[in-house]
Amino acid sequence: MRVTVELPQVGESVVEGILARWLKEPGQLVQLYEPLAEIVTDKVTMELPSPVSGRILRFLVEEGAKVPVGTPLLEIETLSDTPCDSALSGEEAQPTGVGVSERVGRLLEEERPVGPTGGGAPPEAEETAIRRAEDEGAPMKGGAALVEKPWYSPAVRRLAREHGIDLETLSGTGLGGRVTKEDVLAAIAQRGVHTEEERVKITPIRRLIAENMQRSVREIPQAWAMVEVDVTDLVLYRERVKEDFQRREGVKLTYLPFVLQAVVEGLKQHPRLNARWAGEHIILRRRIHLGIAVATEQGLLVPVIRDADRLSLAGLARAVHELTQRARQHQLTLEDVQGATFTVNNTGALGVMLSRPIVPPDQAGILTMEAITQRVIVFTDRGSHTLPKVMDESLSSFVAPVFSVRYCMNMCLSFDHRILDGAEAAAFLQTVKQRLEAFSP
Repeated sequence: MRVTVELPQVGESVVEGILARWLKEPGQLVQLYEPLAEIVTDKVTMELPSPVSGRILRFLVEEGAKVPVGTPLLEIETLSDTPCDSALSGEEAQPTGVGVSERVGRLLEEERPVGPTGGGAPPEAEETAIRRAEDEGAPMKGGAALVEKPWYSPAVRRLAREHGIDLETLSGTGLGGRVTKEDVLAAIAQRGVHTEEERVKITPIRRLIAENMQRSVREIPQAWAMVEVDVTDLVLYRERVKEDFQRREGVKLTYLPFVLQAVVEGLKQHPRLNARWAGEHIILRRRIHLGIAVATEQGLLVPVIRDADRLSLAGLARAVHELTQRARQHQLTLEDVQGATFTVNNTGALGVMLSRPIVPPDQAGILTMEAITQRVIVFTDRGSHTLPKVMDESLSSFVAPVFSVRYCMNMCLSFDHRILDGAEAAAFLQTVKQRLEAFSP
């Protein structure tokens, strides 16, 4: 019995995905729940499990293709002696997805890149695919197998595309004059190994990040503001308690939990920063779910701390540590990366002093905490200034300035100008600033 496997609905907000690579080949036997392919969405990378035991008949989608949810991906012929045959008959043999498996959303635990579209496929797997394509298969185009001359295996087409080789200009040395991988490599070598440019294959997750950023810039009128925060007392406080904190809580105490706690206070006082644009309405969210940007080998991921306003400083520190570790070990679930109402990015950890982040879709703003540096601040009876002010105009007399070396940090806010104006954004920044400057050693 023939079963068509479709791209399942793996998350409420996920409407499409990229088929990063096939983990099996046509003709191979597969067991129930055995991984068939790697699927990359704008949230996470997952393995697609087989809904039945059987033999793979053919693939209907090429590697690297972006497909909507519900798209047929491959056909499997069930075996008569498999236990699941009795449960598949008539219309049931054509499932609408593979959501019956708990492994639908299981994340990749492997830390290397993800195969042909990510550049990390095992050499033996690639050679097997090439031999199959050259000796048994037919070219894939438009979701169906075609018989046409000339044709090229997926590996050959991919290699030629990456290096800008026109396959029609090559004379094939394979069976029946087919162009092989060795033919493409020879053509690349003839062009010389020293060139002025290098083509880098775009990975599926990089493509999705690019599309999300383009959508954000295209749809959201973005404004930007910055404040300088004197965190001297916070630095002294952290230095005094960090060792006891780590012994007690089991995680390091960084500056990020302090900023998250201040942001929570700011969002409570200025709820429009915790909103989203909905055409005819502005949706004010009652719950505070903070996204934290994490750099990984795969790209930028943004796991979410849910109900951050209910967590203590220690709770925020533990949540940051856990989500960061899981992100870098490819263990995030779809729930971990969905539903952020506001995002915080610790660009200071990279040594950055000033940045202009892009507002994530469906959020009102994103805040960056920049590097903490020592700066000379001028104090008078009228407050601190970035430039010396030696005369008090109200008294028409000179006031001696006081110079002090302080620990300071820039905080940058990009916001959706449809939802709030500069005054509201500035008020939010001042609340966060005052909260951070209120710590006492």
